[in-house]
Amino acid sequence: YEALFDMLVAGDSSQRAKLRRAFGSEALICNFASSTPSWHKTSECIWATNTHIPGRASLGDHYSTLNEFFTGVLQISELTAHMIIDKLQDPDQKNLIRDEVRATWQTLSSLIQNDTDRQGKKLDISKMWIPLRLKDGTTVVRFGDVDFVINDRELLANQFRNKVDFFDFEHQEIPSIRRAIELVPGLQDCCISNAVLESTTVDGESAKIVSHPERDIKRKAHAILR
Repeated sequence: YEALFDMLVAGDSSQRAKLRRAFGSEALICNFASSTPSWHKTSECIWATNTHIPGRASLGDHYSTLNEFFTGVLQISELTAHMIIDKLQDPDQKNLIRDEVRATWQTLSSLIQNDTDRQGKKLDISKMWIPLRLKDGTTVVRFGDVDFVINDRELLANQFRNKVDFFDFEHQEIPSIRRAIELVPGLQDCCISNAVLESTTVDGESAKIVSHPERDIKRKAHAILR
């Protein structure tokens, strides 16, 4: 493929068109994603990394330096938010493993930029595959029609570990799925910062009148609670 691309750099558009037709009509692209290599036409491939799309051969991981050849010359489709959403909503994807689902959510977050990416897609977290860490510490993949929280506040999450199920992303990983949390309906409500009401109170029994103005808590309340 590298040699073909080098030849086409100095060639004309007719050579590119001829090569594109050849790859489109015959299985000339080798996919090394599985233990047994397979051959595919351009219509059976997708340019994607760290993500498997059902029915498509993902080329980005193995051919990372040939992006321009596959997507430019052969015009192989690049991954879209719609493809990722279809995968997460596919009820037949029952063999998904934790790492793959986590990577898929991170990919979705990097691709879904605004509401335009959701047009024609009725997103419902209860009908999307999610990675969960259960109360006993085990990890599973299941539809999001269960109760769980997202660890967007480490202090709160530590208080509720072993008591609730968590969306299987640690606090420091939340930025990698932040966009998806914002745009997938129902996910923001699952953030533990929204699910838990924090309050600050003073023990009335030990309260006493402050005799010195510099110790008046009212003058410092904003700095303490902000």
